[in-house]
Amino acid sequence: MTCGSDRTIVLWRPIKALQLKQYRGHSAEVTDCQAKSDNSQFVSCSNDKSLISWDVETGKILRRFRNLAPFNTIFYGHEASTVFAGSADGTVKVYDLRAVNAWEPIQTLADARDSITSCKINKHLIFTTSLDRCLRIYDIRKGQLFVDKFHKQLNSVSVSQDARLLLIGCLRSDILLFDRQEGRILREYSGNENKLFRLESSFALKDSLVVCGSEDAKVYVWDYQSKNPKLALKHPENVTPTVIQSVSSDTLDNLMTACAGYIFLWSI
Repeated sequence: MTCGSDRTIVLWRPIKALQLKQYRGHSAEVTDCQAKSDNSQFVSCSNDKSLISWDVETGKILRRFRNLAPFNTIFYGHEASTVFAGSADGTVKVYDLRAVNAWEPIQTLADARDSITSCKINKHLIFTTSLDRCLRIYDIRKGQLFVDKFHKQLNSVSVSQDARLLLIGCLRSDILLFDRQEGRILREYSGNENKLFRLESSFALKDSLVVCGSEDAKVYVWDYQSKNPKLALKHPENVTPTVIQSVSSDTLDNLMTACAGYIFLWSI
């Protein structure tokens, strides 16, 4: 699924470059979307300050929630009964998707002092990054909040399969491999260009590789153990602007990237 400035979400079959369905309902740029594990529904958020839950097959809007600030990032909670939405006002709103008449968030995480750039969930753990340079980890079982402050503004966070290692993207800095249990940086990956835009980084191939976009029309790939890139995937020169903002990898050897109005499928 892709989303963007044309206010739509598009469902694709990428291997065949086939567009299956378009979803329209937002009145401004769609900033993020995520599908349920069974692919029956998905949620999206937008700069129009709304969050929408959709039915994949029919395209019907199931629920719509409103906010006072634009949403930047969205993620399903455990078992997809809730949805977490980070916004530009520094809050993460938690909405209940099961309660039909509940339109207000059931909880608001208001600890950040600047815009929320990324939010990920792993079982009982909630990970958020913010432009206030802080990584926040909420442990729901223990009712605890852990805060780690870095030297640069944080773009994104990616969680390893065992949820011990975090990949943290920083503006105008290297990508950091962070051990959340020990609270220390294990490795820094350098080589890509990130001066102005919020770029995504991600684990790939069962956490054996690290991938990140760049502002020079390339996607860089690192071995887990090496701080210098082993591979740079060059995008076509006629695609402008040359900012690779989004990267996504599956459990196989495929990598999907987004640049300008195009999406690219790579085999790594």
